[in-house]
Amino acid sequence: MRILGIASQFHDASVTVLQDGDITFAAHAERYSKIKNDPFINQKLISEALRGGKPDVIAFHEKSWAKRLRNIQGRSWHSFKEPTIQQWIKDFYPELHNIPQVSYWHHETHMAAGVLTSPFEECAVMVIDAIGEFDTATIWHWIGGKMIKKHTVRFPNSLGLYYSAVTAHVGLKPMEDEYILMGMAAYGNPHRYADNIEREFFKGPDWKLRTRKNLQRGIDPKFLNRHLYRDSDLDEWGHSPIDYDIAASAQAVVERKIYAYAKKAQELTGSKNLVFMGGVALNCVANSQLYNIFDRVHIMPNPGDAGSSLGAAALHHYKLTGKKVNRFSPYLGANIQAE
Repeated sequence: MRILGIASQFHDASVTVLQDGDITFAAHAERYSKIKNDPFINQKLISEALRGGKPDVIAFHEKSWAKRLRNIQGRSWHSFKEPTIQQWIKDFYPELHNIPQVSYWHHETHMAAGVLTSPFEECAVMVIDAIGEFDTATIWHWIGGKMIKKHTVRFPNSLGLYYSAVTAHVGLKPMEDEYILMGMAAYGNPHRYADNIEREFFKGPDWKLRTRKNLQRGIDPKFLNRHLYRDSDLDEWGHSPIDYDIAASAQAVVERKIYAYAKKAQELTGSKNLVFMGGVALNCVANSQLYNIFDRVHIMPNPGDAGSSLGAAALHHYKLTGKKVNRFSPYLGANIQAE
């Protein structure tokens, strides 16, 4: 069976083709459109993916109806101007019409992308990101061939949205430049704001935010401005000395929260193996501490949303066959010739 996995419509769109358990193609939309973090699939990408033939089924990385429901609850009316992935395919990709479609939950596909490419037969699974449909962090236990959810943190309480809000606060682009904030942290003083951030922003270990005025961001920008003031003395990159202290403090809090949630995952599952997925799993500085809790850690090389096109395809394959993907490697896709 040929399965086309698609992750699209938010950021870092991608597709994966799975043929009888073999990954025959996987690539980011941005490699073909030349738009960094492109949220939409494009014709060049789809044409490349279909070189081996049309898929038997299309698997999506999230449930569009649930995402719409969350936006209704959050009164995010502008989001209704954005097409769902199903509408996008209907309008622009006639070659994909009349092909059966299946959708899985966002955190399900994150989890599957990690578990079904891992060497583990049993492990704890921790997924932390900005937001799925409603979940922002989940703990699972992979045991006996079953994926059992053990814990959930719900929107708008989100460690990923918090980190993105601080990214925007220091003048960077959220959902894209978080890696720069992580790098800036090395040049700042984490003791300047870390305790204040944790006390003022969060209520307990499960990241319940004290402010909910801006549900789509998770943290009200005005709240940030009141508690994390910036200096006007900017360096050549447009940052003040205080920005580096803010970055270091934000990073310190993220590390504390990830570590605490990892300990919770170990307690809930009793496992010595961990799979860590979701956009927050790209925080490599925090990840190094996980070995203080677990003996073995697997982080799929693309743990963010782009990796979920593989997760959707792999999960559908597993539900049909009970088998993981074959011979996973981070070297996927195809060479693109210079124009």
